[in-house]
Amino acid sequence: MRKSWLLCVLFTTLAWGQAQPGTTPAQARPAQAEAAANASTPPAEVPENAVVLTIKGVCPAAPKTTAASTTGASKSTPATAKKPADCKTEITRAQFEKLTSALQQGPNPLNAQQKRTLAAQLPQIMAMSEAAKTKGLDKTARFAETMKFVKMRVLSAELQRAVTEEADKVPQEKIAEYYKNNPEAFEQFSLERLFIPRFKQAEAEDKDKDKEKEEAKEPEKLTEEQQKAKDAADQAKREKGEQELNKLADSLRERAAAGEDFVKLQKEAFEAAGTKVANPTVSLPPMRRTGLPAAHTAVFDLKVGELSAVISDNGAITSTRW
Repeated sequence: MRKSWLLCVLFTTLAWGQAQPGTTPAQARPAQAEAAANASTPPAEVPENAVVLTIKGVCPAAPKTTAASTTGASKSTPATAKKPADCKTEITRAQFEKLTSALQQGPNPLNAQQKRTLAAQLPQIMAMSEAAKTKGLDKTARFAETMKFVKMRVLSAELQRAVTEEADKVPQEKIAEYYKNNPEAFEQFSLERLFIPRFKQAEAEDKDKDKEKEEAKEPEKLTEEQQKAKDAADQAKREKGEQELNKLADSLRERAAAGEDFVKLQKEAFEAAGTKVANPTVSLPPMRRTGLPAAHTAVFDLKVGELSAVISDNGAITSTRW
């Protein structure tokens, strides 16, 4: 018997992609040079309220207004409204660090190169996003459906992160206690299984002969009585074959218990069932209790070298030892 204790840890790694920026809008190009210069400055030397990114041509998000303020705003004339070219959005170091923290996947924060890439791409992304809103693309059904999926994916990642953080906080004493109290869930066993098909298969030669006979004669439609008789004969033949294989299973188990080779007995079982397998597999890979059907789990309570009783299920008749 071979038992091994397994400690299974699931790691989920979600990589933050670094896509190459495409053609940059004209209003975003000056900001990229400025962003690269600011991003290269060590964070410790930059105050949190200092502006590290300036995106020209993109107006900052307007705060939510009340009914009264909206009424007042309606009195403004178009001449006083800022043109897109006059707009600019400024991002402080604190805001940029908050964004990089949100994009971080796993325990390791974004490195300097990733931050520089983000700083270079952000102006283009913001400019194109505002342009899409101007065209009303954020009001389309396609956008709504896409956002539903994106939201589910983000929430899934957040759940994985939360579960990982919670698991990291479990004391080692609790983990050791769980393994100690549930050894059967982690033990692995090496098993040998003798598999006897439940029903016989017609020999290939017999099938070919029957096919030739059917092709040689004209199709004949059976009467209802003849069809019932044929079905009854086929069922009787099937049941007879099943009984023979059940008897064979008991016989093979006795011979296996006496020490005969499992591979030899398995070949004999397949031949009797009309199944041709040159090198049948009898040794199963090491497995835990969950690796076999519920009806077969009794084999894990056997002693080393002991043989199980014949187990019958829908697919086959088996006998196992380990």
